[in-house]
Amino acid sequence: MATEVDRVRVRVLPDGRMNRKDAAAYLGVTVQTLCNWANLGREPRAVVIGSRAFYYQTDLDRFIASEVARPVGMGRARRAPAHMTA
Repeated sequence: MATEVDRVRVRVLPDGRMNRKDAAAYLGVTVQTLCNWANLGREPRAVVIGSRAFYYQTDLDRFIASEVARPVGMGRARRAPAHMTA
């Protein structure tokens, strides 16, 4: 089964880092989601320089691979959306 993948343009610095906005686009999540993950201590690991957070592309690729390899149902428990509860 083939799936379509959207291409995104991100800026990767010469040392392999990208800022939080580009890292979020690379992962297909919002910047707020990356902030939330950082506050929870969840991967991917951010490198903070001054007040700015950066993510290495290799760390993001490793994170993607680990999420793909995770068996279904092994994620965090999530609350059902309001429209699904009675």
